[in-house]
Amino acid sequence: MIKQKIELVTKAIFAGLLVGIAASVYLATYESYKMLGALLFSFALLFVIAYSLNLYTGKVGYVIDNKPRFLLDIGLMIVGNFLGALLIALLVRLSGLSSIYDQAIDFTTVKMAKAWWEIFGQSILCGMLMYLAVEGFKRVQNEIVKPLVVIFAVMIFIYSGYEHSIANMYYFTVGLTWNPLVFGYFILMLIGNGIGSIMINGIEKMAKLKK
Repeated sequence: MIKQKIELVTKAIFAGLLVGIAASVYLATYESYKMLGALLFSFALLFVIAYSLNLYTGKVGYVIDNKPRFLLDIGLMIVGNFLGALLIALLVRLSGLSSIYDQAIDFTTVKMAKAWWEIFGQSILCGMLMYLAVEGFKRVQNEIVKPLVVIFAVMIFIYSGYEHSIANMYYFTVGLTWNPLVFGYFILMLIGNGIGSIMINGIEKMAKLKK
């Protein structure tokens, strides 16, 4: 049991690390090459799926398919994702990549100017897309279309301004912008991502679209 939990957390750390790398690229390209940054961000989710890693936004939608103790696993995933994001944030700060963490500070300012219900709604929408990306990759048989499902889902959530809790976890960390308000909004993002993902899974079940 302990060995399984260690493996679970390790896979979550790896996933958080990948999100941190992808989010760094997005920050670095945001002002001049936003479309390229949005495209490259999908690198994280593609590798998370390829390696069967534990990313909160990719797993939380399957809560209703598992036993209640899966909630503990979800909590461990969040911790692991944070540790992975923290590692990349520390490396970026130590490397003196000021263009990245300065942009992260600007990102936080914009996000904190939103009303809580805006953050919540945008997080739900992001959760929907993340579930569709992961589930779509599993279901699509065409090897060319499979990655496109993920890429389009990621680019849609980024261009629409939806809130991805783990990406924001990295932005808040690399920008050193954590405070009580930021933490409260982060919790809303976690809950919203979960609701959106679970909602689509539930709709699939009700419509009998699940295999």
